[in-house]
Amino acid sequence: MGTRIWYQTMTDVDTYPTYRAALEAHARRVLGPESSVAVHGVAPGTYAGQPPVTVLKYPYSYHVLLEQVIGNVLRAQAEGFDAVVLGSYSEPFLREARCAVEIPIASMAEATLLVGCSVAARAALISVTDDIAYMAERLVDKHHLRDRVACVRRVDPPVNEQELLAMFADPAEFVELFTAQARAVIAERADVIIPAEGVLNELLVEGGLQEVDGVCVMDCVGVSLLYAEMLVKLHRHTGLHPGRRWEYPLAPPAVTALLAEHAARIPLSAAAARAGLVTNS
Repeated sequence: MGTRIWYQTMTDVDTYPTYRAALEAHARRVLGPESSVAVHGVAPGTYAGQPPVTVLKYPYSYHVLLEQVIGNVLRAQAEGFDAVVLGSYSEPFLREARCAVEIPIASMAEATLLVGCSVAARAALISVTDDIAYMAERLVDKHHLRDRVACVRRVDPPVNEQELLAMFADPAEFVELFTAQARAVIAERADVIIPAEGVLNELLVEGGLQEVDGVCVMDCVGVSLLYAEMLVKLHRHTGLHPGRRWEYPLAPPAVTALLAEHAARIPLSAAAARAGLVTNS
């Protein structure tokens, strides 16, 4: 039986079709013919043309703009997908997503950190801006893996997502930039390197970078897809599923009905409230 995976990137892939095509081709190479992947981005116009990190570094805008991810997770289950990958080191609403559906949800951040523990005593995370590196460092603590991470760094000089996307035609110069930072973190005793950002990872894959001085550069997209496939197979063959007693409880029908009533009664979002569109009527 094959596996259908919904890959949820936090990039507006309608604006960047080259990135969507790269992800789709990558998924075919990694998973083979048995599984299929549908790549989905955020709604067009989510970032109004700004680099995502310049918007998502603020908790309020992060919450408002990425709340759509939970709706996409629900849609994925309704459309018969077997798993969802949250393909971003922003890891939006992972707990909420797992509590909303019964299908497995794989987070790029969680999956790559856990796989890193299987191949190295200590990993290093390299990202592209100070803000994304800060997000990544918080996720290391969230997943209780501080002792397994040598350091979290960024390339020098920093590069935003839009600049990365423009480099897909010729990634060689950026690969050199990343390699220089990789050598620096290897000197800090990292034995696997995790590119902590989805577009960054795909650019390195396009550039053919898999290893620096004997240390693997992890393919985070490939790991996340295969991790999701593994979770599906583990559920099918062993019954493994998220812990529903404490961390990932599923809402009972009465609560689900309440949510539907709430949506009909209070349709305006926090963004609408901020814009002054909420009335007392």
